[in-house]
Amino acid sequence: MDEKDQLRELESKLADLRARLPAHSPSLRMLMALEDLEEEIARLRSGLHEKGEGDVQADS
Repeated sequence: MDEKDQLRELESKLADLRARLPAHSPSLRMLMALEDLEEEIARLRSGLHEKGEGDVQADS
């Protein structure tokens, strides 16, 4: 799996987690998973950008 595929998979997992995140009192585990995914996505985007493959859009 290349970095772009990894990025798409992580973005999908992030979207799923955000959809499941309760509006009130989310668990610490969910918040930590959210933060971990966001950090990994940022790392992959940075690496792709440095390689000149920066056409990957940020998730809104």
